[in-house]
Amino acid sequence: MGERRGLIEQPDRSPGGHRLYDERAVQTLRTIKAAQRLGFTLDEVADLIEVGRRRGRDSGLQARAREKLVEVEARMADLAAIRDNLPCTGRRGGSTI
Repeated sequence: MGERRGLIEQPDRSPGGHRLYDERAVQTLRTIKAAQRLGFTLDEVADLIEVGRRRGRDSGLQARAREKLVEVEARMADLAAIRDNLPCTGRRGGSTI
């Protein structure tokens, strides 16, 4: 995933062919997966990581990050509404599983 896009270095391989990531690569991969779970595309994640590595400020990237945050918050509100209306949650006096 990250190797092809240059987000992490190509890892060494075990004799069995398994990737052997160092701690920095593992942290980067965790960051990538967390951002993807929040709805960021791999291209957006790559931009975030690149800016972070340069420690620079990219106003365009910051604007996209703010837009993504609005999307994430809207999704969270939708999920909360669904949760609150499911009878099995016990929030509205329904039975619990």
